[in-house]
Amino acid sequence: MRVPDLLSVLRARRNRVAGRFHGGVDGLRLVVLGVLLMCLASLGLAGPLFKMQIPDYGPGNSAIFGGLMLCIAIIRIGQPALYLDWIASGLLYIGLGLTLLWLSIAASTLLVPLLCILFLASALLRLWIAMTIDSPGDGTAWLAAGALIGLFSAAWILVMELAEGGIDRDVVLSVDLMLYGLSIAGLGQSLQGQRK
Repeated sequence: MRVPDLLSVLRARRNRVAGRFHGGVDGLRLVVLGVLLMCLASLGLAGPLFKMQIPDYGPGNSAIFGGLMLCIAIIRIGQPALYLDWIASGLLYIGLGLTLLWLSIAASTLLVPLLCILFLASALLRLWIAMTIDSPGDGTAWLAAGALIGLFSAAWILVMELAEGGIDRDVVLSVDLMLYGLSIAGLGQSLQGQRK
């Protein structure tokens, strides 16, 4: 009984958002947004990978600026409509980055569950977006893959925190942001390919 109800909700939602990203250059804008998010994520990975210190970079900075960039870009792409689910995804990323930054300043035990909850909420929201987007071709698959990697990343942080294992949370968040950017670029590329 619940499965048909969920399917009808998804179908109705997909019909409501059917006009999203069908403008002439929306696909190209999404590709550029995805590439910019991957560039920001590389800042969080450069320090640990190359054993270098990036001046004025703090844990969570790539997520904060990535979420801000996502919000601004989606507002510009959707004008005059507001794609609230995508904007909420960007806001969750800003929250993740701020929580990680606060964790580096004050090691509070309350912030770790908050980080895990925000990460899980971000991944679930991305999965919801993937399930309800009206995208021809493999655009939905790109977003769904990015969301599932987000769920894996959230579970990875949770398990490592419970096991008290040493984990660089900023690296996990940066990898997730990089793959989120890749999934957005993949969506944009599939939209571009559909118009050719």
